[in-house]
Amino acid sequence: MKCPRCDIPLQNGTYENKKAHLCSQCNGVLIWQRDLITILSRLSHDIANEISLDYEIDCVEDRGGNLNCPICRKAMDRHGYMGSNKVIIDTCSDCWAIWVDPLELGQMSLMHARTMRRAEHRRRLAKQTSVDIVTAHMVSKAIQRAFLLGYILG
Repeated sequence: MKCPRCDIPLQNGTYENKKAHLCSQCNGVLIWQRDLITILSRLSHDIANEISLDYEIDCVEDRGGNLNCPICRKAMDRHGYMGSNKVIIDTCSDCWAIWVDPLELGQMSLMHARTMRRAEHRRRLAKQTSVDIVTAHMVSKAIQRAFLLGYILG
C-alpha cells in the first residue's frame, strides 16, 4: 500500500494497539472505521473527565485534495468528523478505511472527550431530574394524605 498523499509505501504498525499503516513522510495514518472509537477512547481517556463542556475545538487545516484509498485505489469520501468542519477526514466506503492527516486524530480525540463529557453531564442531569420528580411526587402524596387525614402541616 502507498500513501495517498506522498505515494510512498506505508509502514505496517499499530496505533493504540490497533492495526494501522503510517506514512513516514507526511505522518498520515490509515486506520479502520471499526477501530476508530477504541482509538479515540484510549487517546482521550486522560482528559475525558477534565475537559470543559464548552471547550472550543480548533479547526485542523485541511490539506485538501481528493485521495484514493491505499487499499482499493478508489476515490475516498471527504467529510467532517462528527458532522462538523473542525476536522475533515477521508474515508473509503468499500474498504471501511480512514485516512487521517497529522493533528486530525488529536483534535478528533478532543471532540470525542468533550462529547463523552457532555453525554455524562446529560445523564447526571436526567438522573437528578428523575430523582427530583420522584421526590416531588412523594412529598405531594404525603401532603395529600395528611390533608385527607385532617392534619395541618406547618
